[in-house]
Amino acid sequence: MLLSLAIAGAACAVWCLLRFLWSCDEREQQIDYGALTFVFLGTLIFSLAIGFAQSIGFHSVSLLGISTLMVILCSFGLIPYSWRYR
Repeated sequence: MLLSLAIAGAACAVWCLLRFLWSCDEREQQIDYGALTFVFLGTLIFSLAIGFAQSIGFHSVSLLGISTLMVILCSFGLIPYSWRYR
């Protein structure tokens, strides 16, 4: 029951994000896609580093830490891409 609720919430979040991206004009879409690329690459690098650290004996990072990192990376990713298209 809880798993299906989580999947429905995630699907709703993805749908809302895509709807937002489709409603933007071309300049805003370029800024948002650039920031999302920055977030996904940063999260990938962070996840690889955490996986490597866990393999040599360090403790894992909670999901709250990863989601916080994604919000921070999105904030920092929007800054250079919004300056770029000014």
